[in-house]
Amino acid sequence: MGCEPLGCIIVGLGPAGAGFLFNAYRSGEYKRLCANGLLILDSSYSLGDGRLGEYEVSANSVNDVFLNCLADPSFGAIFSSLQDLPAYQRMRANPQGVSMLPEVAKVLGAATELLVTHLELAHGLDVRRGTRLEAIRRRGEHFDLRVRAPNGLSYAIPTASVVLNVGGIQTPRLLLGALQEMNLVAPKESERLLASDYALSEPAPSLRAHFGKLLQASQSLVVVGGSHSAFSVVERLAVELESEGLREIVLLHRSPIKLFFETREAAQRAGYIFDEQSDVCPVSGRINRSGGLRYRAFEIGCGVLGDGKVPGTHVRVRTLLVDGLDAIASADAQRCLDACAGVIQCIGYQPSLPELADDDGEPIVLREIQGGLDSDAGGSPCDTAGQHIEGLHLFGLGSGLAVDPEIGSEASFHGRIYGIWQFHHDASRPALERVLTKTVTT
Repeated sequence: MGCEPLGCIIVGLGPAGAGFLFNAYRSGEYKRLCANGLLILDSSYSLGDGRLGEYEVSANSVNDVFLNCLADPSFGAIFSSLQDLPAYQRMRANPQGVSMLPEVAKVLGAATELLVTHLELAHGLDVRRGTRLEAIRRRGEHFDLRVRAPNGLSYAIPTASVVLNVGGIQTPRLLLGALQEMNLVAPKESERLLASDYALSEPAPSLRAHFGKLLQASQSLVVVGGSHSAFSVVERLAVELESEGLREIVLLHRSPIKLFFETREAAQRAGYIFDEQSDVCPVSGRINRSGGLRYRAFEIGCGVLGDGKVPGTHVRVRTLLVDGLDAIASADAQRCLDACAGVIQCIGYQPSLPELADDDGEPIVLREIQGGLDSDAGGSPCDTAGQHIEGLHLFGLGSGLAVDPEIGSEASFHGRIYGIWQFHHDASRPALERVLTKTVTT
C-alpha cells in the first residue's frame, strides 16, 4: 500500500481497551503512543462502557475501586465535569457501597469520552466510531487490518501492534465441553440450556416469563460454575424467580469455592480455613486474591455456604463439587441435570474474534484454555502450535491475562486475570511496554 504502519491500533474501547489507554495516560506514555501513530476503532458510537450497562446486577467491587481509576493527579482537570453526572455523585457519596453495573457503566463511559476528547484535541488522536474490524492478516513484523467503515466501504490499515478487546461470546459448545469434562450429559432440549449473559441482562418480566414456563415442570435449576458470575446468577435467579415457583438451585462446580480476604488475620477471624502455600498471594499477602469471591458475591457465597440459601430469599442452594473422578458425585449431578427446569452456564466466555490469517492466507487458530485464551501476562496469545503472536494483545472478556509474577496471585489460581481496576493499572502494563518497544524496533 506504500504507507508506513501505525505504531498501534486499539480495537474496541470498552472497559479493557479503555484501561490500556487510561494506563498509558497515567504513566505518561500516551505521548509516545500518539507520536508513533495511535488509532482507535470501535464498532459502537459510544466508548468506555462496553456491555456493562446491559447487566442487571450489582458490581463485584465497591464504588471506590472504580473511582480510583479516575483519581490519579496526572489526569488533572480532565474529569472535572463528572461532578455533574448523577451516577458519579451517587458513587462518590457512598465510596464503600456497591452500585449496579449500569450505574458503573455510565461513569466509566463518560470518563472515557472525556479522556478521548482531550487526546483528540491536544494530540490529534484518530478515533473512528461505527467501524468494524473484519480481519487481521500478519505481514511479517506488522499486521494489516481490514475494517468496514460506517458507509459500508472496506479498507486496510497497516500497524505494528494491535490491542484487540472486542468482548466475548457464550456458546453451547463451551457448556457441553465443560459438562463432558465432568462426565456429564446436558439436557437435549435447547430451551433448557441458557447462558449467564441471558440470566444477567434479560429484563425481569421476560426472564420471569421464560423461566415461568420451564418451572412448571420442575422447581429446580442448575448453575454450572463457581466464580463471581455464578453467584451473581444464583442471586438474580432466586430474587426474580422465587415467585415463579423456583425452590432450589444446584451449583455444579469443578473446583472448591473460595472466598477473598485482605489479610490472613481477617480470614482467621472469620473462621475461614486456607492453605498457606496455595491460597496466599506472595506479593500482597491477600487470601485467594485472584480466585476468591469478593463484595456482593462474597456475601452471597457466605449465605450459600452457611445456611444453604440465597440471602433475602427462601430459595435453597446446594453446592456439588464434580471433578469427574467421583462416580457418586457425578451420578448425583446427572440426576440434577436430568430433572431440572434449566441449565445456566457460568464458566466464562470464548473470545469474539475477527478472521485471523498469516501472509499466505492460512488461518491462525488461537489456543484456548480454562477461562480464556492461552496467552502471557502481556495478552499475547498462542496459536495451536504454541507460538506466541507477537504484537497482538488481547485481555478483555473471553481472553484474559496470564498471572504476572510481579503483580502476584495465589498458586492455586489457574484461570485468567480479569477486572476493570486491573486493566486500568498494572495488568495492562506489560502490553503497553511491548507496544512501545515493538514500535521502536520495527
